[in-house]
Amino acid sequence: MSTELQPREGMMAVVRNRRAMITDVQPYDAAEHGRFHLVEVDYTDGLGQECIDAAAADRDAGIRAFAAQNGGDGWLLPETLRLADHDLGHDDRARQPQPAASALGPRFLDWQLAPTPEESWAECERHAKALLEGMPAPAVTSGPKAQAPPPPLRTPMDEEA
Repeated sequence: MSTELQPREGMMAVVRNRRAMITDVQPYDAAEHGRFHLVEVDYTDGLGQECIDAAAADRDAGIRAFAAQNGGDGWLLPETLRLADHDLGHDDRARQPQPAASALGPRFLDWQLAPTPEESWAECERHAKALLEGMPAPAVTSGPKAQAPPPPLRTPMDEEA
């Protein structure tokens, strides 16, 4: 008999650094690899779900509400958090609010704020075109390692125009 703890409904789990509750478990026998379990979870950390719930399960309205939080900045790291609220740490310090956002430094660095929104979107478009065409990403045009921008990329849509 295995001493491993098998997943079962009602157990708590951490999935991709998010707290969740196991809601369903289906065993899957994989021949020589043994038994695996298909596990369904409901996230319990509330990241975004409360916005969808408040929008009467209208996913798109919930996403808009989530993005509108904090003056339109969307979800942000909290200024403080208690480690014990996330099952981290078991001492007195874990039960006291600890700095979170401020411990990571400023939200934006000066070089990130230097370009205009138009320049920033143009750089995003250059990267997107490069990815779509399978080319290397264009040179960085702002920040401490800025280089001259590459020539404009031509796409099949450009040739049709």
